[in-house]
Amino acid sequence: ELCGSLVGVLLNIIFPQWLTLTCLLILLCITTYRTYMKGSAQWAKENVERKKIARRQEADAAAAGDLKTVTLEDQEGQQVEMQVINGDNQKSTISQVATAMS
Repeated sequence: ELCGSLVGVLLNIIFPQWLTLTCLLILLCITTYRTYMKGSAQWAKENVERKKIARRQEADAAAAGDLKTVTLEDQEGQQVEMQVINGDNQKSTISQVATAMS
């Protein structure tokens, strides 16, 4: 337990400051890269799952006849077609955004 602290103190005394700083920067870069890669993989996994759920909800709504298509205007004035699922409680949730219409 204290062994790591002792080694760290000894290396800090033995090595010049620039070498200690370089080693810490390398460690920071490595941990940042690994964290970014794990986060990206987790985001991709969640995104795939989110799309599966949206497709399943859309299919269920289409089978129940609750799926409607509405056309809205985005901030740039282009028309965007959206498929909306109507629930039992009169609230609508956007299921999928289709490609912008020309």
